[in-house]
Amino acid sequence: MLAGLSGFVLIVALLGWYMLERNKTEHLLNVDENLRGVLSVSQDRFELWLKERISYVARLGRDPELVAITKRLLQVEPNKKALLASVALREARFFFQNTEDIFGNIGFFLINPDQVSIGSMRDANLGTPNLISKQHPELLQRAFQGKVSFVPPMTSDVDLDNVSKSDITRKPPAMFFIGPVKDTDG
Repeated sequence: MLAGLSGFVLIVALLGWYMLERNKTEHLLNVDENLRGVLSVSQDRFELWLKERISYVARLGRDPELVAITKRLLQVEPNKKALLASVALREARFFFQNTEDIFGNIGFFLINPDQVSIGSMRDANLGTPNLISKQHPELLQRAFQGKVSFVPPMTSDVDLDNVSKSDITRKPPAMFFIGPVKDTDG
């Protein structure tokens, strides 16, 4: 009787263990399938977002007002003092402030062929080698060749405002869309 009862308990224990393992495997497969679906949807939405922004930057680079402003900025000496005193910089900043409805509260760079920032929302960037030229020079070269691109997140040159003392040396990530400003002559 004791042996029969022990055998019965052993069978029930083995069946319980088997069912728990089977349920665990089934649950993990369902979670895996759901996560793959979420990842696929996220990738599709990200690609759509990228395409929309790249398309917008391409159109923006052909905007006659921006082309005229950029031409005027290119005529200004590429140093901080001259750029800050220029009307063209104020026009560029006003132009980009009016696009907040499309991109949100963004910054911008207008970069001359020497890879110097001649236009920016931040005074500190003016007349200095552009951040993108330091970290992704190949993407900047592609822009000067006429290609619109996404610049993946990279170390920014902007200090964080509300930073704890332990994170004071850390810079936030920044990402950009980059493309040429083209007049009718290319």
